[in-house]
Amino acid sequence: MGCQILSEGVNREQMGAAIDAVGDVNGDGIDDLAIGAYRWDQSSSNVDQNNGAVFVWYGGSSLSAADELLVSHNAGNNTADVMIVGSNAGDQVGRTVSGAGDFDGDGNLDIVVGSEHANSNAGLVIIADGSGNTIATLTGENADDAAGRWVSTLGDVNGDGMSEVLVGAKRADANGADSGAIYVILGGATGTSSLGTAEVFLTGEGAGNETGMNVSGLDDIDGDGISEILTGSYRTNGDRGAVQLIFGSTFQ
Repeated sequence: MGCQILSEGVNREQMGAAIDAVGDVNGDGIDDLAIGAYRWDQSSSNVDQNNGAVFVWYGGSSLSAADELLVSHNAGNNTADVMIVGSNAGDQVGRTVSGAGDFDGDGNLDIVVGSEHANSNAGLVIIADGSGNTIATLTGENADDAAGRWVSTLGDVNGDGMSEVLVGAKRADANGADSGAIYVILGGATGTSSLGTAEVFLTGEGAGNETGMNVSGLDDIDGDGISEILTGSYRTNGDRGAVQLIFGSTFQ
């Protein structure tokens, strides 16, 4: 029948707001699972901190044989193999989570985590390895950009052996208020930097479109060996919405 994963937190953690099968991030040959709880509190004694968290379970018998799994501030009850917790109150890390492919080129798959609310809603993206160690941190360019509302792996589009990451910023104003934007972060980035350093920056077509509400990397669909980008602009055309498919060869 499978199992149920529950939170032993104290107040509206909203666990399950983001979920992803992130691939085999610990190198044991079995795929793993990540779940976001973007209102998780760093301390059970101080509710509504809203640091946010992502919990990772490694695949295998400990996951497949259980009827129920818990996340908890009590280490004795917490079943997650890895926890990635927002550093600051209000970060709301875990609003979205995705496998990041092999972002740092070490042969192991990584994880990308987003928060549109951190840094005065400028947004925050964390790329971490399968043990939860931070590889790179990227911050939104401007307050209220909502960067990190959606994140995704893109695959290796420049042929250097490292996977790229997509970041949606649905309220970026580069082409008019709330036109939205997408950042392409090339694999290999380390440390902390602004999303403004991204090698590729795509803007929404017009004000109010909120392009980047959703982003996804697609496997090669035109046969040229390069992955594509899919993004949603759900407020385009009087909220009728639109979806843009961008071929990876655009960036060659």
